Amino acid sequence: MRVEFNAIDVGCGDCLFLLLENEGATFNIMIDCGNYDKAKDYIMNGLHNKIDLLIVTHIDNDHVPGLTDMINKNSDIIINKILFNCYQREPIGDKDVLTDEAKHRLLELKGNIPIIADAIDSKIDAEQARLLSEAILNYESRIGRKIWERSYITCDSPDLSLNEWGNIKFLSPSQGYIEELDILFKRMFRNLMFDDIDGKMYDENSSIYEIMMHYMIQENLLSHPLGTFDSKISSSSKSPYTEESIRNESLKEKPEPRIENKASIAFAWEYQGCPKMFFFGDADALLLERQIKAKYTNRPIALDLIKISHHGSLTNTTKSLLNEIDAKYYVLSGGKGSTPNISTMAKIIVRPLIPGVDRRVLYYTKATPSIKEFINNKNNLNTLPDFDFIRNEHPIIFTY
Repeated sequence: MRVEFNAIDVGCGDCLFLLLENEGATFNIMIDCGNYDKAKDYIMNGLHNKIDLLIVTHIDNDHVPGLTDMINKNSDIIINKILFNCYQREPIGDKDVLTDEAKHRLLELKGNIPIIADAIDSKIDAEQARLLSEAILNYESRIGRKIWERSYITCDSPDLSLNEWGNIKFLSPSQGYIEELDILFKRMFRNLMFDDIDGKMYDENSSIYEIMMHYMIQENLLSHPLGTFDSKISSSSKSPYTEESIRNESLKEKPEPRIENKASIAFAWEYQGCPKMFFFGDADALLLERQIKAKYTNRPIALDLIKISHHGSLTNTTKSLLNEIDAKYYVLSGGKGSTPNISTMAKIIVRPLIPGVDRRVLYYTKATPSIKEFINNKNNLNTLPDFDFIRNEHPIIFTY
């Protein structure tokens, strides 16, 4: 079987593809999309508008908007199955998402937030939908069948068999993380709509979850700041690039992911019973480590590819997680400023290579300042295990 991995540069966000091909048959997997305009040529000409499995890791502005645009704008798109943890469950039809009073309060509070202003309009059609959940439901109505998996995906979900195309094993989120996020949303919703004491409006109006996610992200009301996701190179990264300084950087950790990232779907793609690729979304490193230890006995695992969590930020990758896994390719998708963080990149490259991995390639979609600085100083690190940086100008091809 031929497997083509592709990561599209959509700016700060993610847009990933696995194209599986065997004897003329194909199976296409798409993971997130922060910007459809930058990915549409590949979707139309590379996938021929066919997506067999669409995985939406979580609701965030650098992962979801392109998917909404794709479904709304591309009338030729064919999607066969969607995994998306959102509380949208029933078609809205002609009913308003919110009551008139609730609309007024949200507009009064934050009328300048486009996603909310659009979302609370009544009778949104396919061309106008700004919520991914509504776009999916409109699409289902158009094609006359259900494609959105209604049960929530957690690390305890059963494996998803792709038949001859392999297997998906889920590593994140935990049920506890989903419940933690839901409790936070309900509390915020009741603060905004204080007459809805019993939460009935929240539970029965199915787009509220996604509206609240966008609201809280844009207003920075979630529990942890982005921290490393800023526009400056950290002062430590300005120190001389030597083996000693890079090893010191690899020891720095700050495992404090934002709560919406802790709810991210992460998974393994397996083929013929063996794990081949890990896709971590924006998931929590501590949960990923626990799940890998629980689900795989032969460790450390030599993989072909690992998509590093949360654009390589400091908060979502730990040394202890990487002690359990290694790969020929590490995907650093999106990012800005000091992300990917120098400490995350250092953690990847300083470890001794394990059997099955003879060289590490850091495959990146965006030449952020932190990556440029690392590349410019690579010659100072010749004593470290063999590694290189490659931009996403060409897909990565595997044969199984």
